[in-house]
Amino acid sequence: MSFFSPTAIEFNINLNFSGSRYTTGKRVINVVFVGPTGAGKSRLINFLLGSNLAQTSMLTTSQTKDIHFYTTTVTSQEDGIDRWVYNLIDTQGLCDTAMSNEDVRKVIKKSIRQQLTHLNRIVIVLPHGRIDPLRREALETLITMFDLTRKTRSDKALVVITKCDGVKQSVLEEMYNDMKKDRTLSKIHFLTFATKISTGESICLDNICCVGLPDLESLDEDLAVVYRPKMDRSWKFIWATLLYHNEGFVPIPTGLQKACLMQ
Repeated sequence: MSFFSPTAIEFNINLNFSGSRYTTGKRVINVVFVGPTGAGKSRLINFLLGSNLAQTSMLTTSQTKDIHFYTTTVTSQEDGIDRWVYNLIDTQGLCDTAMSNEDVRKVIKKSIRQQLTHLNRIVIVLPHGRIDPLRREALETLITMFDLTRKTRSDKALVVITKCDGVKQSVLEEMYNDMKKDRTLSKIHFLTFATKISTGESICLDNICCVGLPDLESLDEDLAVVYRPKMDRSWKFIWATLLYHNEGFVPIPTGLQKACLMQ
C-alpha cells in the first residue's frame, strides 16, 4: 500500500505535496531527507542551515534514529514579518548494517505519520559512485514508499549526489548524464527549466544535482577560495529547487546564506 494513500494517513494537501499548512500566521514547509547511511544527509542539512546541528558520521550504522527536525523561520523581505517556517527533517539511513531496508522503511514511515501533517519535498541523498544493488534497492524502496512515480509528484523529489569534492567537471557531467539515464532515477527525473530566484538571479533547476561539501576550515586558504563560490552556487541551487512551488517561489532564506558561507 502506498505510504500516502488516503487509508494510510490524512493529508491536507490533496495527496500531491503541493500545499502547506499555516501556523500562527506562518507557512510551514516540510522537507524530508532520505537515503543510505553515510550518504551525507545530516551534513547536507548542516550546509543548508549554516550550522552544525545535525550529527554526522562516516559509519555504516546510521547516526540518526527516528527522525530529527531542524527548523528555521524566514522573514519576508517586503514587510519584515516572519512568514515561513522551514522544517528540514533528517531520517534514519537505509543500507544500515544493523537493520534491513524494510525495517528502516517502517521506522521512517511510522515516525512521519506520527509527527507530520504534510510534506512539500523529498530529498534523496546518494553518495558519489556507482548505484550498486544495495543502494538501488534502497532507492526503489523510497520511490515506492513516497509514491514518487505518480504524475502529480514527479517534480517533488530532489536527488542530491554528495561527496563530489575534487571531482573533475568533465567527470561530473558524465556522471550527471548517466544518472538521468539510470533505470531507477529516470522514474523521477524531470526536465530542467530556467527561472528566477528571489534574489533576482536566473537559475536552471533540475531535480538531480551533484555537490561537494568540504569543511572549509580544514582547507588551506587557496583551496577554500576555490570551493567557496562552488558551495555558494550549490546552496542557492538546492534551496531554489526545494522551494519552487506551482504558485511561484518562496523566497530563499538569504539570512542563512551569510552564516553558511562564513563556515
